[in-house]
Order: sequence, then structure tokens, then C-alpha cells
Amino acid sequence: MHTILYLGPTTDLDYERSLLEEWGKRCVQLATCAVLPAHAQPAATGTDSVVPLAAADPLRGVDAVVIENGELDAEDLVTHPDLAVVVLLDDQSATTDVAAATKANVWVTRATNRALLRHVPFVSKAPGHSARRHALQDALAGVMGERPSGRINEL
Repeated sequence: MHTILYLGPTTDLDYERSLLEEWGKRCVQLATCAVLPAHAQPAATGTDSVVPLAAADPLRGVDAVVIENGELDAEDLVTHPDLAVVVLLDDQSATTDVAAATKANVWVTRATNRALLRHVPFVSKAPGHSARRHALQDALAGVMGERPSGRINEL
């Protein structure tokens, strides 16, 4: 079973679940976590699995992280050897240490909103379906040992 952790305010992952079902990916568990580091939040906010993520360390056993809002620092990357890919879902509020990720053999990819209407003031700043679909595709590719399409580093 592979685990993809969504870091940030995203709590409704129904779209991602429907994509996984459509693609026949039954060996993937989705989880959410509002913030890192672990001491800032006592437990993961949600998971598809009956086995909850470790309260002390939401990154434990996670294969991919999709960051909508937050940061993965060098220590997070180095101390979690299962991590294969980090997907930045929002250019302004999602960050990671790309050099540390490259050194730790972790793909870093970008999957921002690609909708033309995202610049219209009354349109939500939340990631659109295009960005969310690319984020999930990149996370799955990295977990399966493939080169994600939105990569910003080379391994």
C-alpha cells in the first residue's frame, strides 16, 4: 500500500479518490495533514485507511507529499527514506528544499493551476482540477519509480 499525504488546507479529496478509482489504483491511500512539523499538530486530519498515520510523525511511511500550503525542510526529507516525490501544488505557499531533496533522491515537481481564469479576481485561488490531476499523476509516477512530468530537479 502506498500513501500520498496532502499537506495544507485540502480536506476534500473526493476528486483524487475518483481519479484513483478511474485509473484502477487500489493500492494507494490518501491522507491529509494541516501542518508540519508534527509537533504543531497532534495527528493527521484524515485518512482513507483504517490505520491512522502516526500522530508523532505524519510523514512516517509516506511515499509522496502533495503540498498545497506548507513546507518540507531538509530534515524532513533526509529523515524519511520512504519519501519518493514532493509535489508543489501552489507556487506561492508550497515550498521545499530542492537541493536537499535532490541529495536525498526525492523528486520535486510543480503542478500549479493551469486554468486561464485563475487570474480573474472573483475566481477561487484554490487549486483547480487541472493542477490537482497533475499533482496526483506526478505523485503516482514518483511512487512507481518513474520520472514525474512536472519535475523541477533531476536525479
